[in-house]
Formats: sequence, structure tokens, C-alpha cells
Amino acid sequence: MKKLLMILILAGGSSAMADGLTFSPLVSEPASFEFGRISPPAVAFKVLTLSNRGRRDISIQSIWRRVPAIFEVTGTTCPIGNRRMISGETCTINVRYMPTNLDMSFENIFVSYFFQGGLGTLAIPLSGNARF
Repeated sequence: MKKLLMILILAGGSSAMADGLTFSPLVSEPASFEFGRISPPAVAFKVLTLSNRGRRDISIQSIWRRVPAIFEVTGTTCPIGNRRMISGETCTINVRYMPTNLDMSFENIFVSYFFQGGLGTLAIPLSGNARF
């Protein structure tokens, strides 16, 4: 009989497998980003930390977002592609918030990675408030 493997994305970016609820080794610190109140044309920068809390190496494939927006990844120290992130290793992602209108802004940054023969996606919620 074939075994069905299902991956769920949980709030804060953790993923869990339905067969035993093993949690994703890749975590974001903090789990979500609040840039606070920004007055345009000001720009805010933050650094988030990713940690491999698993027992095995992982391979980060990409860091992406769905559409171009006011939150932008401006750099990373994370190993992407064929390089491995070893167990216990941390890396950083630099994010810029540059609001273009006066309103609350919400978006996710996604990190896709391979671990123990499976593919996981970490969703990191971002928010900011543009006000004068």
C-alpha cells in the first residue's frame, strides 16, 4: 500500500508532516516581522535569522515572494542551491520596507528547502504601517 505524505504550513512558518507530526528543521527568528510605523518616503531595514534546528543538513533552494511589493530581500548569508546548511547553523536574510502608500502592508517571504528527502516551505509573515 502506498503511503500518503502531506506537508502542512503552520502559522509562524513551521511545516509539519501528517505521518507523525515531525516539525520542519528550518525556523525563523522572529517567526514574523513587524516593521512598525514608517513615514514615507522613509525606509526601514530588518534582519531575520534562519536556524537549522534539525539533526541533518538541509539544502535551501530559494528565497522568494509572490509579487513585487514594498518588502524586498536585499541580501542573505544563507547557503542557496548546492551548498548545505548544516545542523545547528544559522544564516540571515536582510529585508527592506519601503512603503509607497499610507496603509497597513502585509506580505510573506518564502524559503523553499530540501530536508530528509522531502521539500519544505517556510512562510515568514511581514507587516508594516505607513503613516504621516
